[in-house]
Amino acid sequence: EVVKTGEKIFIEVKGIITPEFELRAKLWKYQNQDKRLLIIAWSKKTGWLPLDEYRKARKQIMKEELEARVLRKQQEQKEKEERAAKREADKIARQERLAKEKHDNAVNRLVTRKNELLSKDKLTKKERERLEQIDVLLAELGYGTDSN
Repeated sequence: EVVKTGEKIFIEVKGIITPEFELRAKLWKYQNQDKRLLIIAWSKKTGWLPLDEYRKARKQIMKEELEARVLRKQQEQKEKEERAAKREADKIARQERLAKEKHDNAVNRLVTRKNELLSKDKLTKKERERLEQIDVLLAELGYGTDSN
């Protein structure tokens, strides 16, 4: 462009655009209206760009980074909720397993006691009553009575 038109371009290289610089640039442009000022800014993510393109690119980068952070937070929240749900399901399964073990142990104790009573040749009145109670309990628990 310089070669074609012969126009002189004043280039200002900036790493960080400060409010003070923006004021100075406005003053320079006002005092030197016949001269062209090209401000070039640099960042690791954009490299060297004219200031207006740099600002657009920076805005887009910030938007993308924000979207990525939001997505990451949403994913973290989802994973946290899934872990909590799994812990709750594991807790319920553990409680159900313990309840079943208690139930099975109680049934086993009743059946063992019933078999002990049935193995005797002669039962006392109290033992017969206990045998009847065991049959009632087993029936309530869903086990049929096959004694007497």
